[in-house]
Amino acid sequence: MLQGKDLEHLKIGFDAIKLATENFSEKYRIGSGGYGDVYKAKLEHIDFSVVKDNKESKLPRRRSTVAIKRIFNREGEHGFIAEVETLNSCMHPNIVSLLGFCHEPPHMILVYEHVSNGSLDDYLGREGKMTNFTWVQRIKMCIDIARGLNYIHTTTDYKQKIIHRDIKSANILLDEN
Repeated sequence: MLQGKDLEHLKIGFDAIKLATENFSEKYRIGSGGYGDVYKAKLEHIDFSVVKDNKESKLPRRRSTVAIKRIFNREGEHGFIAEVETLNSCMHPNIVSLLGFCHEPPHMILVYEHVSNGSLDDYLGREGKMTNFTWVQRIKMCIDIARGLNYIHTTTDYKQKIIHRDIKSANILLDEN
């Protein structure tokens, strides 16, 4: 169980997630893998864009489109807890933000900001897509990827450094820029 950290502000109830995804309907599913499924839905969460400057005790909330990762592998509970604790302290423009989580056994769910333009993998080798990127955009992507990796490898506040061991085009998400 998640202990020792003040993560209460990140908790999102299972019922709210179930409602947002219409009981994890296929129409909301945007991906799947060995860990479970990912859904796209609108959900209320902490508004981290104003939290830094907020002096009030009640954190501001907003409703937006999010990516909801539902983990089925019960053996992954240790990794789930480590991911919540680690990503809670990870704030960088080139790292997808953790907006919340649900840990109501047996449910393990992570809620991330939704990145609107899919993965880099979606564009590689696809006729008409990759050719739309200019060389300047391609270089900027490479630099942003390097900055994100540098951040997690060297400057995170977490007691252990993060070593991302699964860098691939499918795990590089592209926003509107």
